Amino acid sequence: MNSREKTLRILRSLKYKNLAHQKDYQQITQHADRLLIKSFFLNLSNQKGNFAAKLQQEIERTEKELPQDSIPVFSKAPSVEKTIPLLKTSRYERHGLIKECYRREKRNILLYNYALSQISESGLREVLTFQRNKTKLWLREIKCMGIRVYEDIEGALEPSPIEFDTKI
Repeated sequence: MNSREKTLRILRSLKYKNLAHQKDYQQITQHADRLLIKSFFLNLSNQKGNFAAKLQQEIERTEKELPQDSIPVFSKAPSVEKTIPLLKTSRYERHGLIKECYRREKRNILLYNYALSQISESGLREVLTFQRNKTKLWLREIKCMGIRVYEDIEGALEPSPIEFDTKI
């Protein structure tokens, strides 16, 4: 597998993961009762959607650079991401929602770091670095909310096998 194909796999994986998280955050926005929680998840959902749109543009650009015989392989094999539905695990529990969001975003930072270590194109690196920094800002905002549910999962986030499927 050449570097373009590997880059395409990583981008698709990130796109599907962010779209799934956007959908969950949008559902939380609809069911939230507090304005702070509602606006937080609405902004986070919008940011995830914008990032997924940027990733889609980069995927299309990368597909144009690939040889024509390798593109159908990626089109026929959609990446299936395993995400926990956020709304079902802790429907109206505010601390549980924030805790799960914090865990997800910490995990995403690990994934962005892995993607940055594998991708060498400057345009893609810029998009990923911006997203990683934006995610760090979201984590700081969670800490500033005054909800101290994130402290017990700080040590629980050990680097585990990366979730990208780079094998064909």
